[in-house]
Amino acid sequence: MSTSAIGSNTISFTDAVRFFRIVTNSGPCPMCSAVAWTIPVNQMNGPVSLVPSGNNDDSGSPVMELKLSCDVCGYFRSHNATIIRKWISENPADDEPTNG
Repeated sequence: MSTSAIGSNTISFTDAVRFFRIVTNSGPCPMCSAVAWTIPVNQMNGPVSLVPSGNNDDSGSPVMELKLSCDVCGYFRSHNATIIRKWISENPADDEPTNG
């Protein structure tokens, strides 16, 4: 896991930004067409805020999501935190990131 990751069940702001810049298409908001997304954090460079999705994984643990908020209309888009953490562990910050 990258040195900027904070614990096994959290995602650092830096790693979240890296993931979204490299892996995802920022794309427009489906509600208002703005391309202005915010990653919610309690403190800059701290862990990002994760929320339960309402679903459980095979072990019965809650599936956590990282939600991005549209800065114009407040629409939320959700990303599975497990997928993000997997990508971070496979693409440490000091290695060349891949999209696969």
